Amino acid sequence: MSYSELDGVNRLLALTGEAPVTSLAPPQSSSVAAARVALEYARKGVCNEPTLWNEEKQTVTPDTGDNYAVRFGADVVDVLPTEPYEQHRFVLRGNQLWDTVLTTGSFDPANGWPVSFEIRVLRILPFEQCPSAVQAYIIAKALVSHAGGTGDATLMGIANQEMLDARVAYDRWRTPPGRYGMLDKQSAQYFTRLRWR
Repeated sequence: MSYSELDGVNRLLALTGEAPVTSLAPPQSSSVAAARVALEYARKGVCNEPTLWNEEKQTVTPDTGDNYAVRFGADVVDVLPTEPYEQHRFVLRGNQLWDTVLTTGSFDPANGWPVSFEIRVLRILPFEQCPSAVQAYIIAKALVSHAGGTGDATLMGIANQEMLDARVAYDRWRTPPGRYGMLDKQSAQYFTRLRWR
């Protein structure tokens, strides 16, 4: 079952006893706006976690008019090397690809870089493009944030229980046999990246 942003907003409104809305089009009440902000922060937080569902390989071509820089849109939040560039530690500085091993953001073919090369990028996806287990987890994280703003211990208890349930379901979805292995090269790179953050 997939969810919409409207489903998420209505779940947050229901927690505080407010009536559901049928549209997110303006004009919006302040409670609907607050629920949307909570969902947005939760979506960005979840999408910043290194996982396989929001990662893809991308071929990049350095821009000759920008000192051979590689730049990304705001939806790319992390980068990882692919073979044969595993000895490099790529990071984003602003929106620019940076090699911390060579301390450069210039990927000039005159310095041994190919005209185009492939890397892995981690993206912040729109809510509707996230898998349903991820959507449920995003809603639950937003619910905790939203409940925290009320100062009501009962609402916090409800939100925390939903968060726990959603996190368990998310972890089960994310880590079934064959989807993620601790000994594969990609998982080892994520572990190494997380260890140095």
